[in-house]
Amino acid sequence: MREWISDLIQFLKSVILRWFNVFAGAFVTTVWTIYQQITGRPLPMTAFWSLVGVCISIAVFQAWREEHKKALARVGLIGRILSTVYFEGTDGRVGIVVKLQITNRGEPTVVDGWGMTFDLNGFNALPATHPLDGKIDINDNKGKVVRLKSSDLLHEKVGIHQIAKGGRVSGFLVFLTKGISYERLASARPNVTVLFRDAFGQEYTAMNQGTGIAAPMHEPGIDDPFAHILIRQAKEAKEGQKLLYSVVEKISHGSRPIMALIELGVADELDTNEDVLNLCRQLVTDGHGDPFEHLGNRYPPPVRQEFLKEARRKNLKFPNAISEVEFVYDGLRKDLALAKERMEAQKAED
Repeated sequence: MREWISDLIQFLKSVILRWFNVFAGAFVTTVWTIYQQITGRPLPMTAFWSLVGVCISIAVFQAWREEHKKALARVGLIGRILSTVYFEGTDGRVGIVVKLQITNRGEPTVVDGWGMTFDLNGFNALPATHPLDGKIDINDNKGKVVRLKSSDLLHEKVGIHQIAKGGRVSGFLVFLTKGISYERLASARPNVTVLFRDAFGQEYTAMNQGTGIAAPMHEPGIDDPFAHILIRQAKEAKEGQKLLYSVVEKISHGSRPIMALIELGVADELDTNEDVLNLCRQLVTDGHGDPFEHLGNRYPPPVRQEFLKEARRKNLKFPNAISEVEFVYDGLRKDLALAKERMEAQKAED
């Protein structure tokens, strides 16, 4: 009974926060303002309560949809990219080795249908999905040869033998690119997505959005011959990655995501608004939360760098979700007051 009540409270809290985000968002504000400007009268109470009801319905659906997506994520295959390593092939083509872990939360199944895409300056490429000419000797850009055994390759492990329900398998996948230099690929560290499917035809993806490489992670039952490359490439990480690590560290010490961005001056450190959006997406992907979860409706993606700069100048504080909601509500009241002043000024001129 206590657990049921706790779940109900969490659901209602989620609905209320989402309702306010929708009701205080740009759409409702615009409708309200346009009506007053056209008619010169306040919004009728019937229309007001209709808007409230519509927003509640949207909020309930959003809360249900989020829980539904979480429930779906608890069945089937779950892919997790542990690391990516870049190398120069002997034929001049640049390769990517992905260390992938697959967990099966559904029925026992084999896995096939391998593919990979990555985004580099707006261009998506689909590399080959098998080792170069069947070979598994890989030369890194420092002349060191790394040898993979067939038993190390993930598609060899799970292409014939089923992954049991509750089982987990890790291994390597080798992909080749075309028309891209090693320097360009290694410096950009593009968003990587590995594609695969189960025996029932269900397709899955595992994403590693711009994280590039990290310190080697030990996986039971698998040696990582790329550890030395991972360590070297980690040292070559871009400034944006270093900033991301600083933000994550601050969050891990108790700071809220939005406050970590403000206090570290992320908007001033990064060059463009797109860089800010990419960092925020990475935080969400890595499970650190969406900094604009409650501020997003009022501050859409195109203005987020500008908002963060202003928030830092004004030393804004958001100690909890309620403070963000109150900030949005205060902004809404100011917008309505400004709209009212404009209407009165226009009437005076007429």
